[in-house]
Amino acid sequence: MHEYRHAEAIAKFKAGLELASDDSERCALLNLIGESRIRSGAYKDAEQTFLEMIRIAEQAGIDESLAAALGNIGLVYATLGEPQKALEFYERSLKIAEKIGSLEGQAAELGNIGLVYGDLGEQQKALDYHERSLKLAEQIGNLKIQASVLGNIGLIHGDLGQFEEALAYLQKAREIFVKIGAKHLVEKADRNIAIVKKKLEKQ
Repeated sequence: MHEYRHAEAIAKFKAGLELASDDSERCALLNLIGESRIRSGAYKDAEQTFLEMIRIAEQAGIDESLAAALGNIGLVYATLGEPQKALEFYERSLKIAEKIGSLEGQAAELGNIGLVYGDLGEQQKALDYHERSLKLAEQIGNLKIQASVLGNIGLIHGDLGQFEEALAYLQKAREIFVKIGAKHLVEKADRNIAIVKKKLEKQ
């Protein structure tokens, strides 16, 4: 999976699924199959996988798996350009994360909801959700979520024409991506920083 050999990964996970001894294992393997399908761009297959995972998790009452499946299917709908559907699933995932006290889950879903509102052009609402996400991510020390959210806040400031603020947030995000060794995310941050710097020069 980490080597981007998605077809092989999915075949192995499916073989594991046939040997799974309980619903918790089944959900874990379905989650991996679904994530592999997202990474390979097979979004409709990923949707079916996560719907199956939701069905099993709901029947077995496995809240953590249910929250993960709802969040992942939200990502599928966001990618497919169905923001309202994405929002519905992210919000359901957030409620479960709150119920089970998962601060990491709450931080992730607040950030995801912020992204959807950004896509819908509701920038202030998006900022509110991202700031709530950032606060939780800082509280639990999750650097990856912190950096992603800082980057997303930076992009919103850029959309609003607030280029200095955008630059400050994007540079903070970049520093954390360097710290955690997320090379491809450093490169993405560099591209965004370069775009904002050009806009600043034109002012």
